[in-house]
Amino acid sequence: MDLQINIVEGPENGLEDLLAWLRDESALRGRIRPVLTPADSGRMGGALEAVLIAVAGGGVAALFNAIGLYLSRVREVTTLELTHRSGDAVKISGPGVTPADIDRAVEALRELDRRDGTDDQQPAGAAG
Repeated sequence: MDLQINIVEGPENGLEDLLAWLRDESALRGRIRPVLTPADSGRMGGALEAVLIAVAGGGVAALFNAIGLYLSRVREVTTLELTHRSGDAVKISGPGVTPADIDRAVEALRELDRRDGTDDQQPAGAAG
């Protein structure tokens, strides 16, 4: 499952915080890539625009467990948009996210994988 994660509502530094949070999850190491905007004239680098992640099997559970924990600890309303490679997206908000909310998001994204024939396939270049 390949996803792009954006924050559509939340704190200004929310995406950087989420990226750091996900990078701390050992099951996700090596599967996360930041997407940066092009650097403006006179700046050293671009701003963080999104987070790309490729997971399969147990990595899906690890990702959504990490997302659930992240959203349960946020202080202000934060909405994540998880965009599947098909272009369809699922939104999850916190604080107040429930395990049922996470389960619905996982099932919706797995259905998208089933539709395009990539259900539970190993991401390219990823191990285990």
